[in-house]
Amino acid sequence: MAVDCVKSCRIFGYRDRIYGENLAACIIPQEGVPFDESEVRDHIKAVMGSYKTPAYYILFDSFPLNANGKVDQRALHMDMLYRMHRLAISGKLQKGIRIMAVSMKNSAYCTVPMADLAESCSLNLGFGPQKAARIRLAVEEMMSLRVSEAGESIGDIQMEILCYTNYLRVAFTDPNMVPELDGEQRENRRISMAIITRMADDTFIEPETKSNFYAEIDFAYDRDFNVQDFLMQHERIE
Repeated sequence: MAVDCVKSCRIFGYRDRIYGENLAACIIPQEGVPFDESEVRDHIKAVMGSYKTPAYYILFDSFPLNANGKVDQRALHMDMLYRMHRLAISGKLQKGIRIMAVSMKNSAYCTVPMADLAESCSLNLGFGPQKAARIRLAVEEMMSLRVSEAGESIGDIQMEILCYTNYLRVAFTDPNMVPELDGEQRENRRISMAIITRMADDTFIEPETKSNFYAEIDFAYDRDFNVQDFLMQHERIE
């Protein structure tokens, strides 16, 4: 490739969920020359046309070689797919990957099933038993709070579990915002939030001026747990 910042380049196709198929470039940068992706993109576009311009540019220190000393195209292609998959997971984690979403009747009878689901999900995601138990207790307390404030006969409660880069989030939504809490309800909320705050690493409840109730409870991953590595092991590379 006649671009100063590129020493070697290989272009491969890959399966794209939107376009069906797309292209990615594997590049070894030229030593001592800053890599400029826009320059490489413009060059490929001018030579091969817009429809053949790669969507991704993956940098390598070197390409794998076969027994004959030539570039092992199959191994390079698999390495490229692995790196692209890791980048895709990293991007999704920044926005939050929804692991589970469930809607249950706003009833005290649903408190335990909701907490069971949250605990089971957190264990499957790699949390230890102690942290999973904390997640369960926080969910139980939040469910109890919503049932006591909104009443069992009105609407449903939605619970979502999302993975982010550094924490797991359990989010609650329901349409049963109480305009004004009486003294007993405010005291109950204070006690419940004290319990939830103690169990969680961070919490957020939207202001009461909103028409719907919304709350987030965040739990940091254990220090030796990497959610990106976990998802890489459990998601299929296409």
